[in-house]
Amino acid sequence: MTRRTWRNDIRTTKQNLKAAEDLFKEANTKLADAMKAKDVRTNVTVAQGLMEVAQKQMAKAQADMQSWQTQRAAVDKKRLKLLEELKSKYS
Repeated sequence: MTRRTWRNDIRTTKQNLKAAEDLFKEANTKLADAMKAKDVRTNVTVAQGLMEVAQKQMAKAQADMQSWQTQRAAVDKKRLKLLEELKSKYS
């Protein structure tokens, strides 16, 4: 994974998290409207759909972030190993 690809992935994931947050806010608004309105069924159904989509987006973003952490740990481990090899070679 190149640095540019990694940065683009991070940007996309942040956008997905923001979209999920917006969906949760909209779902909360729909639920509040449902409590005030007589047409509870429609608003609750819409809110449930929004929350399901938001939950899926957040789960994907969290999985992506976990993957990056694993990749970063592997890169850090390789970097430390190379530094140790260079240190022992030139010491």
